[in-house]
Amino acid sequence: MIVAFSISPSGGDADGGVSEAVAEAVRVVRASGLPCETNAMFTNVEGEWDEVMAVLGRAVDVVAARAPRVSLVLKADVRPGWTGQLSAKVERLEARLAGEGAAPGGQGAGDRTRPEQQEDPVSDQQPRTGADGPVDPEDLAAAHGQDPERPEVVERFARRLDEQGREAAVEDAVSDERVRANDVGRTQSTGYPSVENP
Repeated sequence: MIVAFSISPSGGDADGGVSEAVAEAVRVVRASGLPCETNAMFTNVEGEWDEVMAVLGRAVDVVAARAPRVSLVLKADVRPGWTGQLSAKVERLEARLAGEGAAPGGQGAGDRTRPEQQEDPVSDQQPRTGADGPVDPEDLAAAHGQDPERPEVVERFARRLDEQGREAAVEDAVSDERVRANDVGRTQSTGYPSVENP
């Protein structure tokens, strides 16, 4: 899993800055040995649920030692069985931006493990639908031609996954793709075809 988090004490220094306290939290994350990166808004850390949450807990503790109140914002990409996605997700995006399609290795490029990709002698004989592997709301949003970066879109498809189950949700996406293939004109104005009542 990857967690993007932002942590801040309730008050800053004389200029309103919080960088000293934030630096303490980032030191904790970097000392953990987990893959991580920091940008202007968030620190991203990758690992298993328990180890990431333990590191976040320690980061909160060091900031709480400086302030009576701590603000913590989290966004998590929980994708069991996948590793190395902190850089692989960006590589796939950069490959698309460069017009190269998917990164080498396809959708899951990077150092990853996917338990469902273990050797299966029957797999070459049976067609794969995509419903047999991990599916997240962003995948479904993209498959339906919706913007997977919009939180309300992701929330809508998360509900769909919960209500329909993985297989039915993927089948709907495949059916919707067939409909969209016959209605290409709608993509010219927005970049994303509109899909009523997803």
